Amino acid sequence: MKNILITGGAGFIGYHLADCYSKKNYKVYILDNFFKRKSKDKEFINLIKRKNVFFYNIDLTKDFSKLKLKTRNFDIVYHFAAINGTSLFYEMPYEVCSSNILMTINLINWAKFNNIKKFIFSSSSEVYSQGLRNNLIKIPTPENSIMAFEYPFQKRISYGLSKLIGEFLFLNLPNKKKSNCCVVRFHNIYGPRMGFKHVIPEFIEKIKKNKNNLIICGGKQTRAFCYISDALEALIRLGKKNKINNETFNIGNPNQEVKIYKLANMIKKLMNKDLKMIDQGPPDGSVNRRSPNISKLKKFTKYQPKIKLNEGLKNTVSWYLEELKK
Repeated sequence: MKNILITGGAGFIGYHLADCYSKKNYKVYILDNFFKRKSKDKEFINLIKRKNVFFYNIDLTKDFSKLKLKTRNFDIVYHFAAINGTSLFYEMPYEVCSSNILMTINLINWAKFNNIKKFIFSSSSEVYSQGLRNNLIKIPTPENSIMAFEYPFQKRISYGLSKLIGEFLFLNLPNKKKSNCCVVRFHNIYGPRMGFKHVIPEFIEKIKKNKNNLIICGGKQTRAFCYISDALEALIRLGKKNKINNETFNIGNPNQEVKIYKLANMIKKLMNKDLKMIDQGPPDGSVNRRSPNISKLKKFTKYQPKIKLNEGLKNTVSWYLEELKK
């Protein structure tokens, strides 16, 4: 039975990936400290009750190099642990940037005492944001695009900068012969159980609670949204590859690019609510358009996103409406 380790396994993508691997009879090890969720929810509790799932409540910003798990041998380590959520980029930029970098360094130090066959590092489309703002990058955006950070006082770059530094660290690991490593840059992954700090669940909550108006930000901006099951398929396909040395892949769905204004309308329609939309303009530092070029991922893994936006939104709205009843 193969061993998979997932940092941030209580989070959105990490939880769904752990659930998927567990059902495939892998041994799944999860490291998390519930920074954003604060406590174990029912779904996560049910996950860690499985005989092949092992959970460790660990603050990854602290030195855990001496942490001993039930095994020292891991077929794949997925590093998803990070402070994210767009509002937090503005509210606590120092903590976002410093914590994400610390967690990555500490994981690399821990890995020295273990046998890791393969690393997959979770990055983000935020690494492209400043290049897009300055018209240095084309859309759909390929992985070899120029990385640029315009000025250091823009709070939004806290997350993207931490991810770019993490990419550098993982792609320059010591003892390269002992492990493969690749970077995945997620583009607006969405679905059930992603918290309320992202645009789709924020809209669902606002539409549910308000009677007259729906306040949105950057209604004319566009984003390409990718449903969670498609993102998982890409991750698992990469995990099956024998050699992923120093490769970087966009994960997303360029076929589902939509204006934020239209996205809000789609969610309103699914919820049978007729609210007047008030656009307060785009958040400081955000980009007008974002969409990934996934041709490299397709060629390498035969990956093809399947879920259309309306189907994914229907599933997501249904889950969140149940959650809001609690």
